[in-house]
Amino acid sequence: MAYLLTDEQLKWQAKARAFAAERIQGRIQEYYKEARFPRDILEEMAQEGLFSAPYPKAYGGSEAGYLTQIVITEAIAYYDPGVASAMNVQGINVPTAILRWGTEEQKRKYLPELIRCRLIGFFGLTEPNAGSDAAALQTRAVRASGGYVLNGEKMFITHCTVADMGLVFAKTDPEKGHRGITAFIVHTDWPGVSAARVKGRLLNPLSPTGRLTFENVWVPEECRLGAEGDGFKVAMDALSFGRICVPARALGLAHRALDYAVKFAAEHLDESGTPIGKRQMVQKEIADMVIDLEGARLLVYRAAWMKDQGLPCNRESSIAKLAATEAAVRIADRALRITGMHGYDEDSPLARIYGRARVSMTGEGSSNIQRMLIAEDALGWRDANRHERKAQAAQKPAV
Repeated sequence: MAYLLTDEQLKWQAKARAFAAERIQGRIQEYYKEARFPRDILEEMAQEGLFSAPYPKAYGGSEAGYLTQIVITEAIAYYDPGVASAMNVQGINVPTAILRWGTEEQKRKYLPELIRCRLIGFFGLTEPNAGSDAAALQTRAVRASGGYVLNGEKMFITHCTVADMGLVFAKTDPEKGHRGITAFIVHTDWPGVSAARVKGRLLNPLSPTGRLTFENVWVPEECRLGAEGDGFKVAMDALSFGRICVPARALGLAHRALDYAVKFAAEHLDESGTPIGKRQMVQKEIADMVIDLEGARLLVYRAAWMKDQGLPCNRESSIAKLAATEAAVRIADRALRITGMHGYDEDSPLARIYGRARVSMTGEGSSNIQRMLIAEDALGWRDANRHERKAQAAQKPAV
């Protein structure tokens, strides 16, 4: 789909592919064996500018655009899904929220450090009893002299056990529902902050997921992100960007699975010495995989392009997220059907791809949540882009 991309975007794509092929693919297995967070690899990626595309040069970015960042993410995910997982929280959610809602001091303090991976961030929204319904969160921030006292718990938070700082969303006025949520910048080395890893067979060992606990954590006023009560807008606004990054990773996973299956079908011989790719059923599977991938890529690129134009596109992001993540699962499943037990061999990437693709259906809003959002928008019951429009209105300076 080079015709959809500019020459500059194609150069970034080639740069990301070369980096992943030369400096990730050959060494990443050791990280998996040790379940080790690849901070050094992320720092190397940052030195190449692979987290910089959506951000202004004044804060360490390259101003290459959001679609460029999506193309980079897809390229990294093709070579390794584990490293690519960092593109969301480190490359999009945390720095985007600070860029769009932070004070000038916050932007200058945190954005260059995040973009260069000198600080590792987390996005603390989900709780044990508040997942898709973010407005139901129970973490509290109570005003005190010069700041807030934070108490509560977050769950399934990416990078929280290795992070230096991140965003925490807490109720400052529980009576106001989602309008009573406020966002804060919190450092993990502050007194009262603790983290514990959550393990699971399908979870990414390179991108640790965990539980964050806050016990009487003092948060100074200058670490509030946005106005008091704007936390829900901050979260939804940031997630509308991250929601396109997840399917970009899914595209990379799906493309790798397709290429693996095609190569296998062309080279693996049946009992008569004929490549199994000559069989009609195998050809059908491959054709369906190609169609799934190409269709999903168009939807993801469309949503990213709309972001670059400043257009509200939460609806389009949801469509892209649903289509690409479920397509990745189907493609990985078909690849496993074509390769049989060969696909489960430890030298095969397919089992890992399948697991990452399944998890991608949940992160940044599950498939069922995306279907509900899309359907309610189509029925005219709830505008899918309402939060983005409100966020844009809130950020416009008063005339």
